[in-house]
Amino acid sequence: MGEAITFGGRQIRHGVAIADHPKGPYIKSPYNPISNSGHEICVWPYDGGIASLITTDGPERNTVQWAPDGINFEIMGAVKGTPKAVGLNRTADREKAPLEILRWGLTHEYKHSHEQYIRGFRTRGRKNQTLK
Repeated sequence: MGEAITFGGRQIRHGVAIADHPKGPYIKSPYNPISNSGHEICVWPYDGGIASLITTDGPERNTVQWAPDGINFEIMGAVKGTPKAVGLNRTADREKAPLEILRWGLTHEYKHSHEQYIRGFRTRGRKNQTLK
């Protein structure tokens, strides 16, 4: 949806487009933008809807959000020290604890502006957390 510089720094907005088939045609949602934050965002199925982790930029950075329809997201909690450019543990998709998927995965790190690498991460969290 675009990028802008606001009083809070860089702000990136995300939108959604829907199709009946993966090859399209896609129709942009009239509810766009569905988020006004996050240079990096992860989404995964949860409890019949979509959960998301928005990191890095904007007023909603470092939040976990949930939408029953994948469009109307609501902030469900904040996450301190989120990994950047996160690749999630997709084997946990069907867990009833929404943050279980964030317990381990991959993250993109900058050592210097010209030196980058990918490393694993692990978090400490409670298994029984729920979004609702």
